Amino acid sequence: MDNLTVLPALISHLDEIAAIEKLSFSNPWSKQSFAEGLEKPEIYTTLVALYGNKVVGYICLFHLFEDGELLNVAVSPDYRGK
Repeated sequence: MDNLTVLPALISHLDEIAAIEKLSFSNPWSKQSFAEGLEKPEIYTTLVALYGNKVVGYICLFHLFEDGELLNVAVSPDYRGK
């Protein structure tokens, strides 16, 4: 996957993130939950993996001072194992 890029998530990525979330989990986070994280970059980081312009995965992290926690990670079923 030569054209894979990882960058901070934007509001414009939320629909694709939410779609991957629904395909990946039986109790998915809401689109609003992801949006709330994007509104607080001082304690939450959401990164997206883009293949071209398509979101194929994401990771959500919580960080405060020297502590951090992985909150959520998923990859689109079509891109898993690549």
